[in-house]
Amino acid sequence: MSTKTTFKRIALVTVAALGFGVLTSVAPATALPAKSIALNTSSMTIVQNGSDTPVAVVRIDVASTDGLGLGNNETITAEVTGVPTNVTTKTLAANGGLFSATTNDLRMTEVAGQANNAASVWDAYAVRTGNDGVSLADTTGSPAVTNALDGKIDRRNTKYTGMDGNDTTTTGTATTDTPTLQSIYVAITPKAFANVIDNGVYTISFTLTDSLGNQLGSVQTLKLDFVSTSVRSGALLTLSTAGTFTTTETVGSTTAKNATLTIKNRDNGVIRSGLGAPVAPTMNLLDSLGRVVTATGTGGRVVAKDDGVDGAAGTHNTDSGTGVYNGNNGTFGVTWDARQYTWDTDGNTIQAVYGATTATAAITTFVASTGYTTTASITATGKVDTSATAATLPLTTKAATITVRVLNGTVAVQDYPVRFTTTWSTGTPAGDVLPVSGTTGSTLVRTNSSGLATLSLSHANPADGQSASVAVLVGGDTTATITEVITWAKSKPAAVIVDPAGPMTVALKSVNKVTFTVVDTFSKPVVGEVMALTVTG
Repeated sequence: MSTKTTFKRIALVTVAALGFGVLTSVAPATALPAKSIALNTSSMTIVQNGSDTPVAVVRIDVASTDGLGLGNNETITAEVTGVPTNVTTKTLAANGGLFSATTNDLRMTEVAGQANNAASVWDAYAVRTGNDGVSLADTTGSPAVTNALDGKIDRRNTKYTGMDGNDTTTTGTATTDTPTLQSIYVAITPKAFANVIDNGVYTISFTLTDSLGNQLGSVQTLKLDFVSTSVRSGALLTLSTAGTFTTTETVGSTTAKNATLTIKNRDNGVIRSGLGAPVAPTMNLLDSLGRVVTATGTGGRVVAKDDGVDGAAGTHNTDSGTGVYNGNNGTFGVTWDARQYTWDTDGNTIQAVYGATTATAAITTFVASTGYTTTASITATGKVDTSATAATLPLTTKAATITVRVLNGTVAVQDYPVRFTTTWSTGTPAGDVLPVSGTTGSTLVRTNSSGLATLSLSHANPADGQSASVAVLVGGDTTATITEVITWAKSKPAAVIVDPAGPMTVALKSVNKVTFTVVDTFSKPVVGEVMALTVTG
């Protein structure tokens, strides 16, 4: 390198250090990628575990059209913009504001410790040493420790992609990952001696700004409170079931059969334990008199888990029946081994208890349909059977019934559940037909003393080619064992009837009359058709 070149480079560095700027080439103006931020929840309640310092872990998603997240000098600033006022007197000036303020009741630590393309580990920061509950070691990979507490997040923070299913599309067994989101994690804890527990809700605002301090996207807010016990959490519980259950199965989860518990806080946000783990509701099975039914074994009791494991194969899951399995989000899969219980013929109830709230869902469990014989038939005026499970109706017929018979050998099975789900063909006016198409109009009918369950269908204005496909689920089945199809058809040529039918032997030179009648599917004559006859021989 020449001395002259070296001098020039030193001179440029010196000028820049003095703040005078340097000459640079200017590229043509291009549109900057659009950016915004979002939080994994807008409200969170943390239930303290004993004397441990409770921790609230928040995922901040940075969305950008280029998928690169925060750019140079772009910053997410977090601050407490609302403090509790209902228990003790607090003010923003004395208890809130920026996290860099020593007077702030809360401390926010920018943390690492996650893994790309995985479920968030919300209890990864349950280390109770240093920093009022979150270990400084948790900030490894983030900015220096002194910056990890300042409430300001920039491109130097450790970031992750594909978290909790973000940016992933699954088709069959193939998963496509097209990152447009980068996720950054923070852990929020009460400061020592700050009098935060059981004192109400704090509002924390997250604002994204560019290098000039201009706001990008909308401000995201988190309502956060810390409580000492589950009773103080104000939990809202909802327990629901879908499908019918049998006395010999281990309940998993499919869209047709599942049991789901949701536990949310006052704002429909998440509730977590002080260690960041899912809360643990108490689950019971009650008989028809409201008494707890004791399981015969320890492995098959009614349990609820928010662990994010796919439950379709009979294991625990988190979002029963939804096809989405994100753990620790307040949606629990409920499962049990039915063989561990004696079931009440008058029905049972699943009970969930957390804190001061109880939720229940009625459930009736049936003997499995294995060994039963199920048949179905269609009844309608003028119908023509086109197969064992299909029939064609004239347009003048506005109603039909489908009847299912369930037998145990030759004995009728009474009070057995049969679910009918009707799917009307595309283009059929929804206002003209009953029942409603799809799962919304799904109907559960119990068999009568003759083992029969019947569904009535109606179509006020049937048109040629419109149809109704009725799937039949019997007992605890999750897939249809029978599907009956009804199709409406207008009168049109379907066959020719010859009278006399022949072959015939007639006298030589005699005059003979043969009648050809064009008929439709329903054996009715069709008027106005032209026939071309050919005489041979």
